Amino acid sequence: MDLRDYIRILWRGKWIVLATVVVALGVSALISFRSPDIYRASLVLAIEKLPRLPGSFSMPTPQEVTERARDQNLLAGVLGSADGVRWFLDHAKFETKEDLVSITLEGPGSPADLVNMLGAVADGLRDAYARDLAEAIALRLSEISLRKKTLEAQISEWQGFVDKAYREALRQRDEIRAKIEEIKKDPSLLQIEVGSERRTLEGALAEKEVDLLFSRLRPVESLIDGVDRLGILYFGQISGRYVDAKTELLSLQEEEALLRELRDRDSILRVIRGPNGSGEPVGPNRGMNLAVAGVLGLFVGILLAFLWNYLREDGTTGEVAPRASVCG
Repeated sequence: MDLRDYIRILWRGKWIVLATVVVALGVSALISFRSPDIYRASLVLAIEKLPRLPGSFSMPTPQEVTERARDQNLLAGVLGSADGVRWFLDHAKFETKEDLVSITLEGPGSPADLVNMLGAVADGLRDAYARDLAEAIALRLSEISLRKKTLEAQISEWQGFVDKAYREALRQRDEIRAKIEEIKKDPSLLQIEVGSERRTLEGALAEKEVDLLFSRLRPVESLIDGVDRLGILYFGQISGRYVDAKTELLSLQEEEALLRELRDRDSILRVIRGPNGSGEPVGPNRGMNLAVAGVLGLFVGILLAFLWNYLREDGTTGEVAPRASVCG
């Protein structure tokens, strides 16, 4: 069978080919033009990086945000119905890139409805993460408050110890100085016998007592001077712990101020684009559907034309023609 035979078969079955193409185009047109227009809306969220977050809260990954956006409980709260949740899950597409989450909603709804639905989901996500962050911050602030009270009580106890020691030193200094002055006011105790150049027994004892009083006065004066200059740091046994406590207290105060500032934020999710919808429908692509249907109809029509020719030739002989004779 040469090319002319193929052309002759196609010419004989031209009405079969034409009818098949027309039917395919008709069915495709009927389905395409009866189908509702498809619109698209999109939204892009960014995960913000926050400093010094509470230990009970960790920044979500884009994949975790995507999974939460599919959470039926969250969606039911923002969309209001089980049908809306199912429709959203069937028509939503998610993409992640670095710290960005893109949500695309494509379906037969109007652009305004798609935008409103995406906006509701975005608000629900941001509110959910804002609540999680607020709860973690509240818990951490409570821990900080308790720790600050403990440190302040310890520092107050150390300060009380220092104040008590300082007052006692002042009392001892005044007492020792008074005794020294009392001895100095009695010259008879320190007189020397005439001609013998020898102190009296009372004078020797008084001189020894004065030396003893001065030896007791020196550490007292040293303590008073040290406390005046250094405060608690003068006491080596508690100075290291005092410095550590003050350092930790300062760090807690800074963390507390930062957490209070974070608590006033809206959310860790920020909308950087959208939600916005397409003004023109993105589907169905009726022209493409008709083109594909025409090509398929033409292909099927050609097959039917050859099949019709085969059956017709078989009918003329009354028996099934061998494949070789058909081709020959």
